[in-house]
This record gives sequence, structure tokens and C-alpha cells, in this order.
Amino acid sequence: QYNNTDWYKNPTRGSIQKLTVARDWGALDESQTWTAIQFRHSQFLNLGETKKARQRVLALDIWTSDSPTWDSSHRGPDGEVVYHRPPLFEGSTLGGLERQRAFPSYRFHDRSAINYTAEYRYIPKWNPFPDIPLINQLYIPWWQWVAFAEVGRVADRWSFNDLHKKMKTSVGGSLRVMVYELVVRADIAASEEGAEVQMFFNHPF
Repeated sequence: QYNNTDWYKNPTRGSIQKLTVARDWGALDESQTWTAIQFRHSQFLNLGETKKARQRVLALDIWTSDSPTWDSSHRGPDGEVVYHRPPLFEGSTLGGLERQRAFPSYRFHDRSAINYTAEYRYIPKWNPFPDIPLINQLYIPWWQWVAFAEVGRVADRWSFNDLHKKMKTSVGGSLRVMVYELVVRADIAASEEGAEVQMFFNHPF
């Protein structure tokens, strides 16, 4: 991973590149062997302040994944075909907390995947939390409004043409707050299949 952003918790400028190679060697025949490769590039553009905005950032992200062992296989002890495919949490999946947030976790899964995300992150100068009883006991220096859109898809091979046909789309908004140096977010996103509301920690990228 290479990170040259100004602040990793809430970057306003710079970029992050991350290459991940995961491998299971199938030690002692307890699991099948598999390999998974993922690459991510995130770019952050500072749009500056305004009379009402403390901070405005355009955050862009591209993520892609492939499992070169996907079509490899061997015969198990009972003669069944065992494919060398990674588990869902290491594989090429879309849906859930980070990619295609309008769909449930692992909604789409195949050998390869690609996903593009754009977020407009806006921090207003107005902060109501210090004036709210009980909540004002927490340290909340800012809150953030976010509008986002995502396009992506999975395919049975890594092919630029295949991965850019009939892509899935998620659009939505997010409310995020900094609480004791931790970003807490609530996302709502919609797609052709419906909508999802999710809460988690940190930015999706």
C-alpha cells in the first residue's frame, strides 16, 4: 500500500494505491488451494471552503479483483470436483458495506469484479451537536453530508469489455460524524432491486 493523503481518517487530498495478493496453500489437505488478487486506487480532490462549508471533497475510487485459480479443480476423496476458489470475504464480490451499498453483502460473486465509486463529502460550518443535551457530552468536532454513486459488476473472467456491460448501479447518501477521532457513518442507497440502510465505522475508502 502507498498512501500520500493528508490525513488517513478523513483525507482531503492525495491518493492511495493498494495491491493485495491472498493465497491459501491448502496445507494438510484441510482446504482447497486458491489465489485472489485485488487492486484499489482512491483519489481525493479538495474543493475548498465556502461561506457555509468548512470542507468539500470529491472522493473517487476504483477497485478490481480476480481469482486466477477460479477454474482450476481437483477430485476430492469421494470423487467430487473441488474448485480452487477463494471464500467470499477474499473473493470478487459486490454488495455490502464498501461496494454497491444498495445491495446486501455478497449479492454478486464471480471470478472477477470491478467497481467505481464517486463521493461528494461536505462538512458544514454549522455543528448542532454541542447544543444537544446528552450528545454534547461526546466530542463531535464535525459532521459530514455525503452523496455517492457506484457502478460495477462481476464476470466469469477478467475482461474489460465483459466487466463494463450491464453494470449494476447504486446511488445514495450518507451522514457521518467524527466521534472521539472515529468516523461513524450511516448510509442509505437505492438500486433497481430496492434499498439498503447500513451503519458502520470509517469511510468506505
